[in-house]
Amino acid sequence: MKRTAAFSAVVCLTVFALTGLIGTASAAEPQRFHDEFDFAFTDPSGTLCSFRVHLDGHIVDDSVTFVDESGSVIRTVDHVRSRITFTRVGTGTSVIAIGSYAVINYPDAGSVRLGLPDRVVDANGHTLFTTAGLVRLDKNFDEVFFTPHASSPSFEANLCAALS
Repeated sequence: MKRTAAFSAVVCLTVFALTGLIGTASAAEPQRFHDEFDFAFTDPSGTLCSFRVHLDGHIVDDSVTFVDESGSVIRTVDHVRSRITFTRVGTGTSVIAIGSYAVINYPDAGSVRLGLPDRVVDANGHTLFTTAGLVRLDKNFDEVFFTPHASSPSFEANLCAALS
């Protein structure tokens, strides 16, 4: 009986895999894009925190855009790796946010961000806090749902406290 169930499962998985390959073969080739960039700027008081914060970062973005035969975008998947140093202007106190996450964007429905956008560490590499989980954004990039520890306001509050 177990052997029959296992054989049936293998047959079903094979059929689903072949069906998926056939469906993928008729779609247009995905468009791949790689980008790396550095940035540095200072946020004025009251923007990110109640004090001035200098940001210095490096972002790596590997994206894949899936299109249908007509060339219309079905979805875009971005795999992002980041390293951003936040420094309190005036005191020199700094922390580093290290991130690795994916953003899946559906042009007509909004997007989903999942993974570990921020593991914030002190100068000795000790983890102070993390921002992780799933965030769903609407078409205007406003947060409409997030799992605990994944929201932007939570990150900002923890970051400002860490720099105080």
